[in-house]
Amino acid sequence: MHKGVIQKMDDIYSQQEFDYSGTKKYDQSNDYRTKSMIAVPLKDYHDEILGIIQLINAMNAKGEIVSFTQEHIAMLNSLASQAAIALTNKKLILTINEEKTKLTDSIQYASLIQNSILPRKEELSQYIKDFFIIWKPRDIVGGDFYWFYPIQDTKNYIISVIDCTGHGVPGAFMSMTANSILNNIVREKQIYEPDEILNLLHKEIRYTLRQQAKESQQDGMDISLCFIDVNRKEIHFSGAIQSLYFVRISNIQQGISNDEVIIERIRGDRFSIGGRQKEEERIFTNHKIQYNSGDSIYLLSDGLADQKIKIDGKETRLKTKRVEQMFLKYYKLRMKEQKEKIDNELMELQGEIEQRDDIMILGVEL
Repeated sequence: MHKGVIQKMDDIYSQQEFDYSGTKKYDQSNDYRTKSMIAVPLKDYHDEILGIIQLINAMNAKGEIVSFTQEHIAMLNSLASQAAIALTNKKLILTINEEKTKLTDSIQYASLIQNSILPRKEELSQYIKDFFIIWKPRDIVGGDFYWFYPIQDTKNYIISVIDCTGHGVPGAFMSMTANSILNNIVREKQIYEPDEILNLLHKEIRYTLRQQAKESQQDGMDISLCFIDVNRKEIHFSGAIQSLYFVRISNIQQGISNDEVIIERIRGDRFSIGGRQKEEERIFTNHKIQYNSGDSIYLLSDGLADQKIKIDGKETRLKTKRVEQMFLKYYKLRMKEQKEKIDNELMELQGEIEQRDDIMILGVEL
């Protein structure tokens, strides 16, 4: 069988090419007589031997031991081919499963690293009266994340939701890059005004990813970022594509009204951080909004509004209007209860439909 070809013996006791001492010993121990034998190799598509099929003692209609015929060989050849395919497929499946396990384990570990850069809820609790966080990467890791920075020796803080291009591993890499640059701008350079942060973030992302070159990739991110001035009760907001949702009790005739509760959508600028830039310089807008204690703000990526849902048996996107209605509907509840209600409503509307993008929502009571 070392030659990888079919071996046919009419009587193994009368040939000297192969060592059949094991077979002869078996015959002696069991009062048996092996005579005719055929061995067919099982080969994969690389012509490597996976094993053999071996038959002994062909018999005729009278029960007499005879030599294996060409008909036997043809039938056995067909059987060997099918067996080789089955074994090869099994090996491939095992290999794929092993590699998938290794890859999944690696991504799971990457998820721990990505989680470690997210602000701790205990830290947020020291500055924010009440809040909730919904973070649902489409895959194990994702491109959406939230960011928080408390201003030293004050009650003021900066809070942000960032939606990096893509999801999964590519999105996660972008999120690590964005987190590092934000830390440098705010923590090291102590720049606190949202428009200035976004102006610099855009430049740094383009520089880091070498996006000035025509052939470079043009990934970037959308972002909503707020500086909360607690003493003056002011929100300073800048956004790249993303909006700020501001919910409060007021008689002001704007936004979408729901009894005494209204929601205002303060839109971010219509361009992203990073990526292609046609204008000479990208300048972001800074919005200032007065708030009262008990008002709420919501920062979120586009994953929620873009999620496909089923209404009356028809698939549609959840859309921004329904998102606003959710915030209005649950506004008077504690933030923890709001999170539960939004989560439950999303699951009910989504049903069996797969999540299509990362989802990140941050609700804050001021």
